[in-house]
Amino acid sequence: STRREDMAAVDSQIQAVRSETGSLVEHYMKDLIYNDKDRELMKNLADARAAFWVPADEALKQSRIGTPQAKSQALKMAVDLKPLRDKYLAAATAEVDFNEGVGKDLAKVVGTTVSSARTGILISIGIGILLACVIAFVIVRGISRPLGKLTETAKLIAQGDLNQEVDFHSTDEIGSLAASFRDITKVLSNLQLELQR
Repeated sequence: STRREDMAAVDSQIQAVRSETGSLVEHYMKDLIYNDKDRELMKNLADARAAFWVPADEALKQSRIGTPQAKSQALKMAVDLKPLRDKYLAAATAEVDFNEGVGKDLAKVVGTTVSSARTGILISIGIGILLACVIAFVIVRGISRPLGKLTETAKLIAQGDLNQEVDFHSTDEIGSLAASFRDITKVLSNLQLELQR
C-alpha cells in the first residue's frame, strides 16, 4: 500500500511538472516567439517532447505492474527511449543556442545604440561648451574693449590732455560710465578755461 501511495505521489508530481512545462511552452510559443526560425525550433522541441513522453509513460506503466516480465519489458522500453531522449535534448539545445545567439545579437544592437547615444551626448556637450566659450568671449570682449578705451582716455586726461573725447555710447553701465567721463572732461575743460582767463 505504501509503495502504491508513493508511486501515486510520484505520478502526480510528474503530471504537475509536465502540465507546468506544457503551459510554459504554450506561453512561449504564443507570446514570445518573434521569427520563423524560433517557431520552427520550438515546434521541433514540442514534437521531440511528445515523441519522448508517450513511450516513457508506457515504460513507467510497465515498471509499476511489478511482475518480472513487466519489469523486463519496461527495461527494454527504457533502453529504446535513449534515441528519443537524445533527440529531445538536441531539440532543447538547439532552441537554447538559438535564443542565446538572438540575445547576443540584441546585446550588440543595444551596445551600438548606447555607444551612438553616448557619442551624440558628448558631441552635444562639446558644441555646448564651444558655444558657451564663444558667448563668454563676446561678452568679455564687449566689456573689456570699452573699459580699455575708458582707461586709456582716463590716463590721457590725468596727464592733462582735456581734449580727449570718450567715443563710446551705450545704455548699459559702461555707457553710463563713458557719459560720466565726458561730463568730467567738460567740467575740467571749463575749469581750465576759467583759470586761464
